[in-house]
Amino acid sequence: MHSFKSKHFPLTNKPFMVVQEAAMYYYAIISVFVMLGIILLMQAGKDILWFAMFGFALAIFLGNLLARVKLRKTYAEIFFAGEHVSLISVYDILFPNQKQAFPLRFANPGRSHTSISFHFNDQIVVLKREDWEEFDLIWEAFFDVNQEVI
Repeated sequence: MHSFKSKHFPLTNKPFMVVQEAAMYYYAIISVFVMLGIILLMQAGKDILWFAMFGFALAIFLGNLLARVKLRKTYAEIFFAGEHVSLISVYDILFPNQKQAFPLRFANPGRSHTSISFHFNDQIVVLKREDWEEFDLIWEAFFDVNQEVI
């Protein structure tokens, strides 16, 4: 069994901290729109208290929601076990659930200089060189296991 970790692998096992770190970008973007709305309401001479409270609460909710979606789509680890491959997202590491394995004979991997693409559970996954320190070893693992299957 071969296992490779990406640069997105969480350094801590505290889900709250990792989700909040991923949500900071979304908090900032949504808060800019809330602040613009506050400025427009101030210019119109309207009350801004309820808009600000609701807007920033919405920013926190949407920021956390979007962060969780991002963590589900960000791959942290790839396993090669026999004739199967398994991709583990950051979300799967933080909130353990059943991992899925996919037969390598259906993966049909392809490689360019900067990425590896392959099929995994009815989707095409692209692993970028900049995210994986052992990029070339991952490709070799596809190649070695595929040679054993054929």
